[in-house]
Amino acid sequence: MQSFASNPRISCSLLFALFASFLSTPAIYAQQPLVHLRADSLAVLADSVHVAEWQSITDHKRFVADTAFVMPTLVPTGMNGRPTLHFANDGYLAGPSVFPVGKDYTLYVVMRWDKKSASNNLVSGTSHALYMGNTPYPRVLHNGNFTDVCVSNVPCNGPTIVRVEYDESEHRARIALNNVEGGDAPVPSNVDSTFYIGSYAKGNFFWGDIAEVILFDRLLDSTERIALELPLHARYDIPRAADPPRPVVRFTQVPSPLHFYPEGDSIKVSGAVTDDAVRRVDFTLDSSGVRVDEWSADATSEKSFSFARLLYAGLHDYAVKGVAELADGSQRELVNATSIVCGLAITIEGQSNSMYADPTLQPSPYARTFGSNFGQLASDTTFKGSIATSHGGGANVGAWGLGLQNHFAQELQLPTCVINGGVSGTRIELHFPDEAMRMKLSTIYGSWLYRLTKSGLRDNIRWLFWYQGESNSGGDGYAALFDKLYKAWQQDLPNLEHIVVVQIRPGCGGTAHALLRDDQRRFQDLYPNVIVHTACGLPGHDGCHFAPDGYRELAQQLFHLYRDVEAGNINSDWRAPTIATAKLDVTDGTVHVQTRYAKTLRVVLANGQPLRNAFFFNADEGLKPDSVWFVGQTIVMRPPAGLTISTVSYTPDKTDATGAIYEGPFIVDELGNGLITFYNIPVIPSSVEDHATSSSPPPQVVHHGDHLHLADQPATIQVVALNGAVCTTTSSTTELVIPPHLSPGLYAILIWEGVNVSRRLIAVQ
Repeated sequence: MQSFASNPRISCSLLFALFASFLSTPAIYAQQPLVHLRADSLAVLADSVHVAEWQSITDHKRFVADTAFVMPTLVPTGMNGRPTLHFANDGYLAGPSVFPVGKDYTLYVVMRWDKKSASNNLVSGTSHALYMGNTPYPRVLHNGNFTDVCVSNVPCNGPTIVRVEYDESEHRARIALNNVEGGDAPVPSNVDSTFYIGSYAKGNFFWGDIAEVILFDRLLDSTERIALELPLHARYDIPRAADPPRPVVRFTQVPSPLHFYPEGDSIKVSGAVTDDAVRRVDFTLDSSGVRVDEWSADATSEKSFSFARLLYAGLHDYAVKGVAELADGSQRELVNATSIVCGLAITIEGQSNSMYADPTLQPSPYARTFGSNFGQLASDTTFKGSIATSHGGGANVGAWGLGLQNHFAQELQLPTCVINGGVSGTRIELHFPDEAMRMKLSTIYGSWLYRLTKSGLRDNIRWLFWYQGESNSGGDGYAALFDKLYKAWQQDLPNLEHIVVVQIRPGCGGTAHALLRDDQRRFQDLYPNVIVHTACGLPGHDGCHFAPDGYRELAQQLFHLYRDVEAGNINSDWRAPTIATAKLDVTDGTVHVQTRYAKTLRVVLANGQPLRNAFFFNADEGLKPDSVWFVGQTIVMRPPAGLTISTVSYTPDKTDATGAIYEGPFIVDELGNGLITFYNIPVIPSSVEDHATSSSPPPQVVHHGDHLHLADQPATIQVVALNGAVCTTTSSTTELVIPPHLSPGLYAILIWEGVNVSRRLIAVQ
């Protein structure tokens, strides 16, 4: 058999039904559709069933079968007694390149899916598509961008009329199934004019029936839409969902149930009457059942109205109710928004430990979130009660996130809204914004920023909590990666004051975490608004996450930290202790680690191991001290005899050579806050400050720009402050030029020649 495309005179071909010139099509459009394909019209057959060509009934645009594949078949009674073209996941029809590019469009497809797995493309091209993707949920793709796809949350079920509306000015697609709104999301502009029925890029076929395709290169108004859809649904006997009742009031601002307002904000109700039958509108504001305000507007003299009232933060359960009084004396409810609260908004980001569940934790009725965790539907914009029943998604804010909210309600009588952008198993790079589209919903950052913005809370975020790092490794350059994310936060959260970084615990994910944890330790010295806490020392660790008691203890620690810092005590007792200096006592050879933010230190989670196993020297986890003890807030350790000590570290990644995760001992302060782990901190001889009469040579006085010859062979030279901070590192050199950024004071110079290290002290003037 020859194809219709190569021989239009095929004797067995026929025109099914009537030509478009004889059709009775009602003039319901201001402009005719660009394409209108109907299975009962202008289907040209190659034999008794196979469709070689399908013509548009508006101007006979031709959609021709690709004979390299199986042609679709014509089914005279394929959909409620009406004809359809049946596609069996093999074959498609190619039309002229007329699909709208860079402009609005409205697309209708009357279809039925066979419920078989396939790409299931309905109307597509080479980079645009209306398809289903192995699901019953239609979706819209533009520009080949599969990360920014509009997906219907309403499934296809039997004969379905799919409506797609694309607004170029907003770069937004909307999907409705049988007049039920199912999807509303941003998508890129369409750049592809190719037009295929049943295929994407000449493959990726459809499995099911298509009865009709209608395409406009514009958006239809409501009158046109109804005039088209009513006969379309009647023709195929497909029920059409009723249009929502015409509103008598159009609101520009109105609270929703569970709405959250930040402290100092006002509740606002504004809008305009759109129906002349309305004579007046009345609104009331209750607080825990007590009337606190009411407003009215006479709609016969003024259609617009606007009311506002300052809300008070606290455990107040506000409710707004509004009614319209109509000319016939009846009333219509306009709004009934209950459980409205006012309080503090905070945000959380990270990976699984920022989102891990505690199904046993009961949420406070004053705990709120907004949208869904890593939600990618632009229409998901409602306030919800916070939960912690699952490891992400929906209204989940994580175990310690919800624990924080409960503490705020119970101890400060303060409602909270937590927007948690954490996603399990993610590296820090996955949390970066897309610089070209910062609120790109398919990205973690974009979804999180979109929720902050749509909630109206973006400018009210003063506290951000970051708990991530397990999926990264020590060689990733975590400090530079964090700096990029930190700058994004500073750009997008204009009133951000405090960032709490939770240092990860050994176990789970990447490698060389001791180095990564040390990067995290230093953030509070590098950034003025960062406070570092630690998960080391929390109970209930399972190798990667924690049991509920671990997250509850973390929530308690972070709540008390917040409370003290907000009260002006930046050096709160609830700050995690951290290393201040590491010094070698030249009189007895002991190493003294001085800590900050602790009064006393103690051991927890010893795991049957001696305290000395928590430390190692010279970046070698096998070089343990012989003994360790505490003197107040100082850790004292005695190295093995004859060992030259250059650096000290706290908390290895592994327990021993077997590769088992390090499970303790851990050190905490008097309140139970874990000591922030540290890695490869230079140990500075204490002779200058503590033993001035010893025989150690005095420091050499130097000035900026001085050249010091320090080695006969190329070596690595470090300048280290007495608090252990590395000020500069130079490799493969024999000289050091005193850099201009060094402030006046004492410094140690470490000269690394292979594994050997020597020291000198300098005094910069």
